[in-house]
Amino acid sequence: MPRIPELVVSNLGNVELGGSIETNPLNGTPEGELLRGLDRASSDGARIPTPDLPDSIVAGAGGHPQLAGLAPIRKSTFALIEGRYPECVSFDVLLQQMGNNEQAKQAVKKVIGAVQAQTGMVIPEALVNAALANPARLADILSVTPAQLSQGASAIVEAHRQGAIKDAAPKSRILPQHFDLANLAAVPYVRGETKLKELVPGLYQGDVKSDLPDAQAKANTVLAEIFDRLAENPSLAAKDRFSVRHKGHEHRTLNNFVRSLGTVDGWFQHRAANFADFKTKAPNGAILDVPASLMIKGEGGIAFPAAHAELIISVQDPAISGEIKFYQGMNSTGFFAKDVWKVPRWLGMQVSPEKLRGADAAEAIELAGHLSDTINKTAKDLGLPFSGYGVLGVCMDSVAVVRHAMTGKIDYWPLVMRDELLMPQVAARLNDKRKSDDDEFGKILKSIQAAPSDAVANETARARMLASIPWSEGQEPFQSVVDARRALQQD
Repeated sequence: MPRIPELVVSNLGNVELGGSIETNPLNGTPEGELLRGLDRASSDGARIPTPDLPDSIVAGAGGHPQLAGLAPIRKSTFALIEGRYPECVSFDVLLQQMGNNEQAKQAVKKVIGAVQAQTGMVIPEALVNAALANPARLADILSVTPAQLSQGASAIVEAHRQGAIKDAAPKSRILPQHFDLANLAAVPYVRGETKLKELVPGLYQGDVKSDLPDAQAKANTVLAEIFDRLAENPSLAAKDRFSVRHKGHEHRTLNNFVRSLGTVDGWFQHRAANFADFKTKAPNGAILDVPASLMIKGEGGIAFPAAHAELIISVQDPAISGEIKFYQGMNSTGFFAKDVWKVPRWLGMQVSPEKLRGADAAEAIELAGHLSDTINKTAKDLGLPFSGYGVLGVCMDSVAVVRHAMTGKIDYWPLVMRDELLMPQVAARLNDKRKSDDDEFGKILKSIQAAPSDAVANETARARMLASIPWSEGQEPFQSVVDARRALQQD
């Protein structure tokens, strides 16, 4: 059985600055794309220099009128460009509002604790002290290379083996093993409400309920579970397999169910990952976002916020209509309900030009289902925590494989999938008695092999970095992203 390289993770149990993975408030949120698996930071504190921004660029409060009059402690990587996102407050500004006291230091510690608890990395004491003395140095901690991301994934695996951290809880299920879509109205569904945890006075963390009607949120949730559980069936014993009845027929395969539906469309998109999910409140009680990104550093030290990719699936059918999304998350690779929680506008959004309709959409969904089952089964067989997230890939990898299989394009970054660990499972699917899925697994095999690994230098990284910036020009929240785009556009 292939094994992940064993890395010793010293002091991982020390949670003084945040909390263990199972108790940290980030764990278990709907943001399944939360990045884990960073290598520990460089002991010499090497970092990307913070940009020297003109005063006119730095908003007093990220553009929000109720917090005007404040200026950042220092113009940092996370200083917001004035006027673009008035619903946001710069983290720098929030710290200044707290003042140079223990409250501000606790806020910085919460960020560092989130990094440690969510990634398993141990921040060098010197870097922690530097960030406490000057919060602008937080960019040092929140900036990693794809190689560090990949190496740190091994550290997470080893920490789990040593019993230092617990695995993520599996997805919750609300449907019976055998479900009739005609009984959709009777499905018990309780939608989560906005719930913010106050980390320190003035700094909160959590998700905000979206404006999507509860009935539609339920439909999206049910649809995602149906897709997910049908995709799992090939790895389950016959007695444990899920089925769904639709139009008088019982379906046990994702492909057959999808082709029984009315209109099915799909598209690929990516945005910034909401790593910290920080919030604050204006004097009138309005909830404001506090952008704090995990920065991924590539060629020449160019860095911008980590991106999150998704395959979006839209279904219109008399029995059920809704939208779901596919990607590799921390509790599984699979399908998730769309828009149950509000997606902050500052995260940006880039939609790929390819539109999938009819048979093309059905094929993309079938590929996604096969890939999800392959990744999840491999993670289970190898004993990998968090469904192999960071080792068997991240959200960008899973969507990149499906997109390449459908379009021949690979322009996401970073990609860290360790192909050799998935190959035995793919080979088993190609050599089993079931021949009806051989064409799809052949495409998955070719697409996995075609995708480069950004854990090592490669000639396509620079172009893929540029394509993965999730904001159009003029919409970047940080000057650091403007600078990164400009650098990547240079020959």
